[in-house]
Amino acid sequence: MIKSFCYIPGRSTRSSPQISYKAPKRYFSLAMGNKNHKGRHGRGNMGGNKKPPLTHFLCLPLVNQSSATQLVNSLADFKSKIPLIFPPAAARAEAVGHAVRIPLVPDDAMRPLGTLHLTLGVMSLTTEERLQQALDFLQSLDLNSLLKEAGTQAESTSDEQLCKATADESLEPLTITLTSLYALPKPRSATILHAHPLDPTSRLYPFCVNLRNKFIEAGLMHCEMIKDPKGKWRAQGEENTPQSTSVSRPTVEHSDSDSDGGVDLPVIRNAKSTALGQEGLVPRPLLLHATISNTIYAKSRRTFSNDKRKKREAYKFDATELIAMFGDNASPHSQGQNKSQKNHGEKQLQAQRNAAREPYIWAKDILLDRICICEMGAKPVPHDESKEGPALVEEYTVVGEKRF
Repeated sequence: MIKSFCYIPGRSTRSSPQISYKAPKRYFSLAMGNKNHKGRHGRGNMGGNKKPPLTHFLCLPLVNQSSATQLVNSLADFKSKIPLIFPPAAARAEAVGHAVRIPLVPDDAMRPLGTLHLTLGVMSLTTEERLQQALDFLQSLDLNSLLKEAGTQAESTSDEQLCKATADESLEPLTITLTSLYALPKPRSATILHAHPLDPTSRLYPFCVNLRNKFIEAGLMHCEMIKDPKGKWRAQGEENTPQSTSVSRPTVEHSDSDSDGGVDLPVIRNAKSTALGQEGLVPRPLLLHATISNTIYAKSRRTFSNDKRKKREAYKFDATELIAMFGDNASPHSQGQNKSQKNHGEKQLQAQRNAAREPYIWAKDILLDRICICEMGAKPVPHDESKEGPALVEEYTVVGEKRF
């Protein structure tokens, strides 16, 4: 038995009485300005930044007894296929003539097994009172109702042939497949590689958006606003799922996303997001992703900027080869196969080509059954050899969770 990423011995998950919070106006002025956050669950306030430090985040853990072994094997497979490169000229000179090649993605940039999760949002809970408010608010939420609502949204916005969800299916366990590979901010100058959660029932995204909105409304979560690409608000009844054809899909300049390396992100326009925003602004689209590597942790490869302060910068690399191997290379033409192929050999060759276009699968049937509030900054986890399962290496400290 392995220790789950978000398992807390002895912690009660009983729901607290319903609690209502209203965010103070000044909170949004602080939260909306957080444009420099890079999705890094580490040190909060850097330098002379007067913005409140980020201390916690809301997430869905991805590591459990069924997914851990799959993820370990996938991560090992990924590391074994990382291309080798020659180090910079300065480093080669120090090697005294030895031309030793190094991995394109540094070992210390790879995220440990126990840290894998989907982030819903970040919070600044700098006092015990604020932390307790967040914990109480999480326990007050009816997560099953939110999941059922997400199922209804998915059913009403999806093609009947692609999604035949029913009211009963809305309460089925939420399971996903972690798939593909994307680069941020862009493939040719990447600092982050991440995988995408695929939910066949289409409930995950609206569920997470609705949950995020509730924390924002309560004044507990940072909300960055961006310009509405359409320049005006739509009707309040508009759905907020990725499958909705009525949702605008702009080029998203996200701190954790990019139109080249990210995923197709819809702008959220519904009653809740309208209440949160201002005229001409919408909440930044939520990018659900699992970070595979982040060079912010690769101290050995950091470089100095050209400005006078010589500030250290995160190592950047060309990820196009890795994305070609592990990314979603499915071609729309692969669905319209030529039915007049003359022989079985050609069909076999075409099948092999189609298989090569399939996105990489990191883990299948990952059960998502809890929402966690975690502290920023992963901590080492000693491995107990007497227990079954792979070593987590590091994990985030969970201060509160609720199952659904």
